[in-house]
Amino acid sequence: MLDEARPARGSVVTGTTFADAVAEFLRYVEHDRQVKPSTMRDYRSPLKCHPVPAFGNRRLDEITSEEIERWRAGLSTASGPFRTGRRTSS
Repeated sequence: MLDEARPARGSVVTGTTFADAVAEFLRYVEHDRQVKPSTMRDYRSPLKCHPVPAFGNRRLDEITSEEIERWRAGLSTASGPFRTGRRTSS
């Protein structure tokens, strides 16, 4: 799926880092979508604790799907919103 999102030949590469993209996403949901403060906490905390430390300084166009899959596999014992299993309702 990520390979399909790669820029097409002749596309402009912006040099945007993963951390920049996360910051823009958080700005968007907070200001443009006007989500509740509790929702912002739910978004911000796991992003800042998990993928940002792993990929934050990397440019988006340099992060491969294989790297993401290896990172994701390392979360298999984690708990919380970024665990790899599906949530089940009880």
